[in-house]
Amino acid sequence: MSEKFNFRISEPVDGIIIIHFSGELTEETDSKIRSDIKDFISKEKKFYIFNMRELNYINSSGLGFLASTLKNVRKIHGDIKLAEIKPMIRNILDISKLTKVFDVFNKEEEALKALSANIDRNVY
Repeated sequence: MSEKFNFRISEPVDGIIIIHFSGELTEETDSKIRSDIKDFISKEKKFYIFNMRELNYINSSGLGFLASTLKNVRKIHGDIKLAEIKPMIRNILDISKLTKVFDVFNKEEEALKALSANIDRNVY
């Protein structure tokens, strides 16, 4: 039985939007997250942390979602950091080479600190 995908968006911290993923990130992923992120991008919200602590599965469609979202965020000179990834999910990201385009952090706080430093230096 597949586990439904869910997400929750935390209050922004220093303009950084933190999204907590849970369940399975697949082609059946709730279109609401796609819509919410598209809305954020249209409002020039540039900086995100995807906390994947509760994500249990990802397939090629989920990987495509991550890659296309990063591409769209970088078009507006933003960035996405990934945090708290389970070893199995991390292995899939490594195999797909997405860890070469995303910065990955063990803790959400580390990702927040790194992203805040980039914003402060106006890297993007």
